[in-house]
Amino acid sequence: MFKFEEKSLNFIIKNAGMFLFFIVNILAIIIRVNGKDFISSDMSKFYIVWYNTYSNHGGIKALASSIGDQNLLFQTILSLMSYIKINCVYLLKALSIFLILF
Repeated sequence: MFKFEEKSLNFIIKNAGMFLFFIVNILAIIIRVNGKDFISSDMSKFYIVWYNTYSNHGGIKALASSIGDQNLLFQTILSLMSYIKINCVYLLKALSIFLILF
């Protein structure tokens, strides 16, 4: 075995956990990107309806009436997102991905 091969193999063995971490995260990103247009029953029955209600009733002003059964922080974030003119499905999915990270 050449020196280069031996060093490369030792590097891979020493950092196997890091490589596994990056591979799993890359696969998770690929799966999420491929599912960006999928709309689940929860999304169509609840989240999109709530988002549209906030959007149609003045965004943050609509917090005066309780919309949905989520906590106030989520409702506030959803009402603020209603001002952004991007497909609400993408916004809601980006929010869930962001919240999973923390």
